[in-house]
Amino acid sequence: MWRRALVTAGVTATAIGAVEYRGFVAGAVAASAFWLAARLRPRAPRADADVTPDTLSRELLDAVPEWLAVHDLPVDGRSVDHVVVTPLAVLAVQTAWWGRASEADHARRREQAVEQARRDARAVKTLLASRAVGFDLPVWPVVLTWGPGAEDSQAGLVDVVSGADAGAWAMAYSSGAIAPSVAERVHGALLRVQARRDGQRTKAQHARAA
Repeated sequence: MWRRALVTAGVTATAIGAVEYRGFVAGAVAASAFWLAARLRPRAPRADADVTPDTLSRELLDAVPEWLAVHDLPVDGRSVDHVVVTPLAVLAVQTAWWGRASEADHARRREQAVEQARRDARAVKTLLASRAVGFDLPVWPVVLTWGPGAEDSQAGLVDVVSGADAGAWAMAYSSGAIAPSVAERVHGALLRVQARRDGQRTKAQHARAA
């Protein structure tokens, strides 16, 4: 039932409301979910070589109201595909393209993606609590999937979400105890972390060119 051991006391009441939504108990929320699902419906593929699963994920995550996303965030010597500050929690999102595969192959790649999402969430949690950001917020791992092998969206200790049907999942994170002012401060701190990485990369490129 989407229960989360990591939810803090201040977020618990909101999480209970999310559970009701996920069970489609509240009709008004379900209607809102229908609206959001329509808003997030993927556009027809463009004849553009730049359209990738990562591009689709960026467009989807950036389109959700009240969400603040940072893409390709450097954490612990690697990059987390997407970190999203929502009113309910911070999401550590991994993008995955799943083609058609045997049941065994699909189970293996799913397990690998879920474990990577867990590692990403732990790393983001540590970053948030560091001096660079300075906030202790719940961080939940997500695998955002695209392609013919993508599953229906499933909630759990790691959310596995079909990008083609993400409206209901997104709606569950549309309200919570993280105030907009806090979300903006966290988002700004994450952007500064990213900017420092980009500056270091540019300096290293110039050094090599010299």
